[in-house]
Amino acid sequence: MEEDFLQRVMLSDEATFHVLDFVNRHNTGIWGLENPHAVLEQERDSPKLKLLCVLLHYRIIGPFFFSELTVRSDNYLNMLKIFEFLQIEDLQSNIIFQHDGAPPHWSLEVRKVLDKKNSPGVGK
Repeated sequence: MEEDFLQRVMLSDEATFHVLDFVNRHNTGIWGLENPHAVLEQERDSPKLKLLCVLLHYRIIGPFFFSELTVRSDNYLNMLKIFEFLQIEDLQSNIIFQHDGAPPHWSLEVRKVLDKKNSPGVGK
């Protein structure tokens, strides 16, 4: 393994935040004194924000707010071009993109752009 491998891996993920105090309990653990089995009615289709944040060994990049709640290959690619690449321009040749298995991250268009940048991906 290269000596600086972990310093070059870029981890990123998207998250949805509900504006009206709703927490998705499948993705979050909360310790509290309240009854965890209590039923609370939630408004359907409440206002939400979708954002992305990036973590490098010594740098946090973001957040980037998506204009749409669904991340597709076209708006993910747009985010790479107008946001992420500009933030790491000085490191481009050394960065290793670590994407999860979400289809927008592995679309043909996204992979072509990453290949042009000579940016290897973990598991590529």
